[in-house]
Amino acid sequence: MIFDSYDAFREAVLSNLSRFNQYGRGYYPRTKKYYDHIAALSENATLQEKLALVQQILADDGVNPDMFSKPHKDAHHLNSSQVVCYEFFRPMLTTQKRLNDKMFVFLDYIGIPSDPFKDGFGEFEWEPDPAEQTNFDFYIQQSKPTPSKMLSDNAVFFEIKYTENEFGAETINGKRRDKYGSIYQQMIENCACLRLIPSIDEFFKSYQLFRNTLRLTKKNWRNEYVIFLFPKANKAVMNDYLAFMDRFVMDQYHDHIKAVFWEDLTDAMSDNFRNKYFSYVADAY
Repeated sequence: MIFDSYDAFREAVLSNLSRFNQYGRGYYPRTKKYYDHIAALSENATLQEKLALVQQILADDGVNPDMFSKPHKDAHHLNSSQVVCYEFFRPMLTTQKRLNDKMFVFLDYIGIPSDPFKDGFGEFEWEPDPAEQTNFDFYIQQSKPTPSKMLSDNAVFFEIKYTENEFGAETINGKRRDKYGSIYQQMIENCACLRLIPSIDEFFKSYQLFRNTLRLTKKNWRNEYVIFLFPKANKAVMNDYLAFMDRFVMDQYHDHIKAVFWEDLTDAMSDNFRNKYFSYVADAY
C-alpha cells in the first residue's frame, strides 16, 4: 500500500494497531481523549506499573521482556518506536546480550560486515556518557562494554522511528547551551563526515540526527556505523533525513551513515511482528 501523505500512513498504522489492544482504551493527557491504540494505564501510574504493563505487552507478543527496563513516557502506546525497536532486535540477542546468528544475517543484509561482531554484544537504551544525558535506542559493539572501555573499535548506533512526525528537535535553553559548549562543540570538531559546521540553532533543530552522526570520529569512522531505521512510508521522517544528509553529510560517508527502511526487512520479521506493525507492506515496497 502506498500512502499519499504522512497523515494517511499514520492513520492506517494506528487503525491496525487498535486490533491488537487487549488492555483497554488508554487516555492521552495532551488531548484529553481516549484512543484505541493506547493501552489503558492510570494517569497516576508509577513507573513500575508502566513497566509491568509494557513487559506484559511484550510477553503477549511472544518477545522476552527481560532486557526492557527503561520505558519511555509513551511506551504503553502501541505505536511506541521504543517497543518496536525492542521487539525487532531482542530475538537477535542471547540472554547474555551476545549477538546471535540472526543479527549477523541482518548486518550483512544492510551492508555492514558481520565478521567483526562475531563476539559482539548489544544494548538497549545505551548511555555512552552520563554527562551527555542521552540514550541510544539500540547499540552493538564488537566486545562487551566496560566502564574503562565503553566504545570498541567496531560499533553500530541505531536510531529508530515509526509513526513520529520528525526526528527529535530540542529547544535551546541555558542547560542545553552549556551542553553544546562543553560536549558537542568538541564532538563536531572530531566528526569525520560533516560537510559544514552547523550553527547552534541548526544543531538543536536536528538534534537526534546530529547526536547520532557525531559518533563517526575522524580517528575511527571506518569501523563505526549510524543506522536510521524508519518506515519508507513515513514521509515526514523521510524528508527530515534527506534534508539533513544533503546539507550536512559528505557523500563519501553515506555507506556509514544511512537509512534502512522497515519495509525492506520483512524477511527478518516474525509473522506476528509484521502483522502488528507493518501489515500495510505489499509488493510495492
